[in-house]
Amino acid sequence: YRQLDIPTERTLTLGPGTTIKFQRGTWCYGCLNANDITWYIQGTLKANGTQQAPVTFTSLRDDTVGGDTNGDGNATTPSPNDWGGITATNIDFDHAIVRDGGLLVGNDQSTTVSIKNSTVEDSPTYGIRVNADQTAPTITNNTVTNAAGDAISISSGKIIGAQLTGNSGTGNHGNVLAISGVLAEDWTWLAPTVDNPLTLTIANQSERYRQLEIGRAHV
Repeated sequence: YRQLDIPTERTLTLGPGTTIKFQRGTWCYGCLNANDITWYIQGTLKANGTQQAPVTFTSLRDDTVGGDTNGDGNATTPSPNDWGGITATNIDFDHAIVRDGGLLVGNDQSTTVSIKNSTVEDSPTYGIRVNADQTAPTITNNTVTNAAGDAISISSGKIIGAQLTGNSGTGNHGNVLAISGVLAEDWTWLAPTVDNPLTLTIANQSERYRQLEIGRAHV
């Protein structure tokens, strides 16, 4: 076993103040390079932190949280190439921090896609990316900074605008909330009243959804 597997029927719940660090590896089946370590989760991952005690996912080289875990003092520092991020079928995050990795969530079997009050920093790819066919994702009050791709990208068969509010980002390749899919409810887009709101874009992001579909009931 090269990582912790979470099967389809299982849920891992992480409580306030939990820190998980990912070791820069020398072996990774299917990875683009030796250090592209991604945590693949077939089941459900819940990270239920608080504002005072968030759940943190970061590099083993990050001494700013959990101390000097690898015991090398200041010899190493974290970077976006230390690990690839988290890929999960179902995810429920509230007050979580993801450093040096991105979040890829969802597939045709997804039932829970919720990321709230969380931060993604220095991702080597996207910040938050959602692909969910039958689930309306909840992505609210999150901040994405310095991602190599778009801040937030969503492709879903059920787009509910009220569940995509309050997000912001700076320093990303695209400071955008990029969406494609099917609008499931009426939606009035109002830019968040924060310092760094995201621009709403409609993008070709998947084989299934190449634009935002708006039926007569939701004009």
